[in-house]
Amino acid sequence: MNEEAIWQAYLPAGFTARPSTLADAAAATDVFNAAAIKYSGQPTFGLDQTINFWQSPGFDLAQNSRVILAPDGRVAAQVDVDDTPAVPVAPRVWGRVHPDYEGMGMGTAILVWAEQCARAVFGRVPAEAQVRLLVVGIPETAVSTHQLLHKSGFRHVRDFYRMVIEFAHEPPLPVWPPGITLSNMAERPDYVPVAAAREEAFQDHWGHVSVPLPDAVQNLRHWLENDPLHEPDGELLAMAGEEIAGLCLCRMGEYGDPEMGWVSVLAVRRPYRGQGLGKALLQQSFRQFYARGFKRAGLHVDAQSLTGATRLYEKAGMRVQERVMDFEKELRPGIAMVTHS
Repeated sequence: MNEEAIWQAYLPAGFTARPSTLADAAAATDVFNAAAIKYSGQPTFGLDQTINFWQSPGFDLAQNSRVILAPDGRVAAQVDVDDTPAVPVAPRVWGRVHPDYEGMGMGTAILVWAEQCARAVFGRVPAEAQVRLLVVGIPETAVSTHQLLHKSGFRHVRDFYRMVIEFAHEPPLPVWPPGITLSNMAERPDYVPVAAAREEAFQDHWGHVSVPLPDAVQNLRHWLENDPLHEPDGELLAMAGEEIAGLCLCRMGEYGDPEMGWVSVLAVRRPYRGQGLGKALLQQSFRQFYARGFKRAGLHVDAQSLTGATRLYEKAGMRVQERVMDFEKELRPGIAMVTHS
């Protein structure tokens, strides 16, 4: 079935689909936030975030993004398929239907199109590699979406938590392991060691696919330099001499909650784990948020983290605010090239 036939088969009369353009960014963000408000109680997406992602290195907006338009021209739904990794064995789908248009078949149209789009990666991955399609970040409360995904051949594979902490008083001073000093990317603006440390640490993250270092550097630079809520002095680096032992990349604000600081990445390299460094970095991030006037902090974490991150955050006083779910469909059998354990 070609793309035009997909939309004709599943969209209501008068609705049309076309490639997304940068001019659609605000409307697409509004669609995602309308769904977030319905299922999570608050908006969680920002316009800068949408534009940043759409302009990511390797992302083809015309090929891998679609908006569905209502007869009056309003954006009723939007979907992206992220196949930007050098070896894209697990394309990721971000898609939402505006609550005003739910139950009209657009969710099915999105999934059928996304699967067809994702199959284009077959020629870019090793012949023996498994290819699986991931639909990510679906709120626990979006039960009708869960049912549609199961009906479409997807299975629930992973949970992620949004965790928060309220600052009733000044956070405690961190206790740094012996030999560790604190720095940041304002003092050390070289992206190469930061990207290398992040990539090494995340090899133990569920679903991770290895990325060549030049790609990792390019992606990190793009992400940080195009997010106005990231500031170099807020990107914390734990140093063991001249070597990065761990890092905590922090956003000064969160979409939908200007009183929340956000921990985007917390990572400790294998040789430095088990010494309390992750907790120290987390507490230092809390202290810098508090010093800047934020009333709370938040982050996302794998609920079944392979490195025990969820337990660390609970011990630091964080609580689960929301659970979101990832769903998977195997598009081609083969050898798994992603981290599972």
